[in-house]
Amino acid sequence: MRLEGQKRGGFYPFSNAGVQEVAKLLLTPDEFSLLDPCCGEGEALHTLAAETGAAHVYGIELEDQRAVKAQSLCGDGVMGPASFFDAVISRDSFGLAWVNPPFDDEAGGGQRVELNFLVRATDRIAPGGVICFVIPETQIGGHWRCRELTQYFVERYENGVVVLPREEHRPFREVVCIGTKRKRPVDWIKVGGAAPPQQRIGDVTHRWVVPKTGAPRRFEKGGYTEKELIEAVSRSPHWRLTQEPQQIPPARPPLPISKGHIALLLASGECDGVVRPEGEEPHLVKGTAMKVKKEPEVTVEEDDQGRVKTITTVKEEIKLVIRAVTQSGEIRTFE
Repeated sequence: MRLEGQKRGGFYPFSNAGVQEVAKLLLTPDEFSLLDPCCGEGEALHTLAAETGAAHVYGIELEDQRAVKAQSLCGDGVMGPASFFDAVISRDSFGLAWVNPPFDDEAGGGQRVELNFLVRATDRIAPGGVICFVIPETQIGGHWRCRELTQYFVERYENGVVVLPREEHRPFREVVCIGTKRKRPVDWIKVGGAAPPQQRIGDVTHRWVVPKTGAPRRFEKGGYTEKELIEAVSRSPHWRLTQEPQQIPPARPPLPISKGHIALLLASGECDGVVRPEGEEPHLVKGTAMKVKKEPEVTVEEDDQGRVKTITTVKEEIKLVIRAVTQSGEIRTFE
């Protein structure tokens, strides 16, 4: 996200006066469901619900503080903090969707964030339902950079118009793309391969009819937000697997060990440390076992035919070297 977007937290709210003007372009039934998948502090959702008389009002907000404000303004229909892309929402459920996503490129490059919101929101709008899609005016139109988003909108929405609100109502140079969802997508070329026409809001004569829809069967939070995931990981009991295991003190033998046992322990290297013989001062002991070659043994053998064979035998033996350090610093070596 660009620096300006990071400073705003991806939050580009549409003016309430602009929402009221857009609401006048909609013809609404007595009962329908309204969705705002990126509702911010809830002001646009609250204003549009009041202007249109929506019976079922739903919103989603990812940022926790804005979600609290939206819930206090719009009621229990606001899910947050939650991600629209993780939420479990019934398809083809909403008669009207107000979609005002962050204005930015997708993380790591690729397509625009606005297109991602448009694709998912489209699946949640009922056939014949209406979308009010708020985006920067530079992201829709005839320019090749706008092709992907423009084509998707045209193929899935009919009677599409790019509405230009009054200048004082578009601080981020945004426009509102309004259209009616087709029953099935059409081919971009077959409908002319052109962007929707642009009209200033005062010149728009078309009115979009919102169909009657009830509440969605499912509208549930799914997955964790980034903040919730960090908190959940920090509480995980599996962190104990990364901790160093507690050292178990060596067990004492049931009977006193003899000198032979001590010699075996020294030879194996398991008795390197402090030795406290009874009646003597403690001292440090380190034992080292090594292989030492003995003098070769040479034997000469002669067979029945008079042939002489010399055999050299090299043997190795284990040599134990013990070094002891007394409290006075004296080092003694035993071999």
